[in-house]
Amino acid sequence: MVGFIRRHWRLTLTILLALIAASAGAFAVARPMVTRLGGSVPGLASPVSRPLKVYVSGAVVRPGVYELSSADRVEDAVRAAGGPTADADLERINLAVRLRDEMQVHVPRRLPAGQTRLSINRATAAELEALPGIGPVTAARIVDYRTKNGPFTSIEQLRDLRLVSAATFERIKELIEP
Repeated sequence: MVGFIRRHWRLTLTILLALIAASAGAFAVARPMVTRLGGSVPGLASPVSRPLKVYVSGAVVRPGVYELSSADRVEDAVRAAGGPTADADLERINLAVRLRDEMQVHVPRRLPAGQTRLSINRATAAELEALPGIGPVTAARIVDYRTKNGPFTSIEQLRDLRLVSAATFERIKELIEP
């Protein structure tokens, strides 16, 4: 046995180190994790009371930036902005979504009677250029994408595929449909 170890000392050392590492790993896994029930971690605020700032825009009485709690929802942000205006279309937003810091809540307006939305699947480049923030290059990109990949399934694809910027999308989303 001693002769074997002397001849194969590298192999023996490798096996011995592997056994030590395996034992240490098994010990670490077998140790119970200590969890602290109740109380709070010093230096961290409770997620319920954490203040956050939300920008409320669109069809509300007083658009602006409001300080709310992380426990609040979109409905609370609309209420903080004085509530919806008479032409607000609350059916198009989810009032139950929990707020996040730096979030924008945009309350869309109802379209006037007789006004229809522009279909991004049927519009010509010239019709798309009539939208705010859409120039000839962007209109051509939208038509080109639609021609190569088929019709859009949602208006959000314009933003998600980066055919328009997030800011432009916010300006046109109430004027378009798939």
